[in-house]
Amino acid sequence: MRRNDYYKQQLLKLLSLEYNCDPDAFAGEDNILTESKLCDGRRMYGNKKYFFHMVTLGSNAVITAEPCLHSFLQEYIKDKTGHWLFEVPNLLEIEKELNKFSYTLTQSHHMFLPSQKVDTQLNCSGITARISTGFTEIADSPTQSAKNTYHNARTE
Repeated sequence: MRRNDYYKQQLLKLLSLEYNCDPDAFAGEDNILTESKLCDGRRMYGNKKYFFHMVTLGSNAVITAEPCLHSFLQEYIKDKTGHWLFEVPNLLEIEKELNKFSYTLTQSHHMFLPSQKVDTQLNCSGITARISTGFTEIADSPTQSAKNTYHNARTE
């Protein structure tokens, strides 16, 4: 197995625990909504399950949330491209709904997978820069990014 495939497989395994879904959920085009749950093997940032938590690997979005948010979220995400849910106007709409339950968006994390990709040249406006990178493109198209991004909510 190639190193990049191994990293991606491990990422999907971890995210599936944190978002209460199958690893395949991150490969589709449709947004996925699950009920928030504390699954064994997840990263430990506290002992409470997330009220709202959203991630994208560049295509669809996978959201885990408390059931009281599900009717709003099902309607809100059904016709949207997942990675666009992370744009400010969409986040503001989600924020309004979270505020009804005394929650607010609190964090946005951008994470990258390591790779052996090194030394890229960039020529911009006549300036050439040599960039050494330790990140890999895990996306399937140029419009997708190499990052996974997520938001979560906490009480105010």
